[in-house]
Amino acid sequence: MEDDMRWRDERERRLKERKERGADEGESAAASNTEDGIDEAFKEKDDEDLYFLPDRGNVLFASAIDGWAFRVGKFAQLYAAKLGVKEANLRRVLWGDFYLDPKTKRVISHKHLKGRNLKPLFVQFVLDNIWAVYQNVVIEPNPDKVTKIVDTLGLKIPPRDLKSKDTRYLLSLIFSQWLSLSTATFQAVVEVVPPPSIAQRQRIPKMLYPDLSYDATTDIQPKNKLEEDLYSCDDGPNATIIAYVSKMFAVKKKEMPENKRKVLTAEEMRAAGRAAREARAAAAAAGATSAEAASVPLEVPADGTAAPDEKAEGEGEEEVLLGFARLYSGTISRGTKLFCVLPKYNSSLLPSHSSNVKHLAVVDVASLYVMMGRELVPVESVKAGNVFAVAGLAGIVGRNATICGPGLGLGRTVDLQQADAEKGCLVNLAGISGQAAPIVRVALEPENP
Repeated sequence: MEDDMRWRDERERRLKERKERGADEGESAAASNTEDGIDEAFKEKDDEDLYFLPDRGNVLFASAIDGWAFRVGKFAQLYAAKLGVKEANLRRVLWGDFYLDPKTKRVISHKHLKGRNLKPLFVQFVLDNIWAVYQNVVIEPNPDKVTKIVDTLGLKIPPRDLKSKDTRYLLSLIFSQWLSLSTATFQAVVEVVPPPSIAQRQRIPKMLYPDLSYDATTDIQPKNKLEEDLYSCDDGPNATIIAYVSKMFAVKKKEMPENKRKVLTAEEMRAAGRAAREARAAAAAAGATSAEAASVPLEVPADGTAAPDEKAEGEGEEEVLLGFARLYSGTISRGTKLFCVLPKYNSSLLPSHSSNVKHLAVVDVASLYVMMGRELVPVESVKAGNVFAVAGLAGIVGRNATICGPGLGLGRTVDLQQADAEKGCLVNLAGISGQAAPIVRVALEPENP
């Protein structure tokens, strides 16, 4: 307890010093009209306590229920030209204790408030605008002000929707065009999250060698072809195939893509209609009753098999086990035979060792799927860096495992009898117990205004 208190006091002291130092730097950078000044003024000196900062673009302010999200860069882009400030400089001062002096039109810090009750830039330029939308759309509906807001933001909302009595619907329309949740999230992921080729170079050494310090992982050089392929996230035909299955999950058989009813195109529907008319005409010529002809279903497949709705009721409740996996290197294709390394496999021993025999198996990749939300999209192959679902592991993998194998371009056969010869492509990622440092040390709660 005493250690935590000392740590907190020391942390607060450092943050206070940083706040005082950043106040002067923020004013000078906001007043500067060049981006060269910001590089020097905001040079990172100490970020041991901060992992996320809004001005770095790695923080999203969002409301999932109303479907909006934004980063401070969105509003910095909107107001940079109006205030005559460089966008990069405004992004830095848009979050924190910075204010706009109404007389000089300059950005000032808390040191120069001189007792004035000014709103922070974030409140004035960001929150007030969002609150105005809620106030005029939901709390106290005002069609005239809503129309003005829509015109000012340049949104394209039909007049019929502007007159809608459903205020939540109108609110979602405005925010979906102004502060789109999907767009902001996607842009943040693209700009902030490193690509696999960069991320694996730093994280894979720590996975393979857990005793290494975090800073030392970037200096580790690959010792063999397996590590070289993993570090570079190589997806070439000769790259070693390494995929980590983190869990197994069940999907109802009737919800699998191959068992769902195919959605017909307009041309296919017209062809089905012509076929039905021809069938009725042929039935009438043969003396069949119109009722019998009309009972022919259009959805019956051409091969005469029963439609999904006509199958036994219990069959639709059957489940298929799929593995949730990420491919770290190589390219995995449907129908490929690969090694399956279970968590208790000992990489320091030969595959043929008595301790490893029962923890090594050969699996046939029956199907591959790309997961798009709740949908499974069947694919023929998956390249390194992707997350995917794989079928064919049921009865072999209980919880997690590592799928390994030589590159498809090498033309080598995967066989347990020859596992010793392929020891160089076997790795047990499931048996690694990695520990990550916590990102949040102190939990914060907002005060009730």
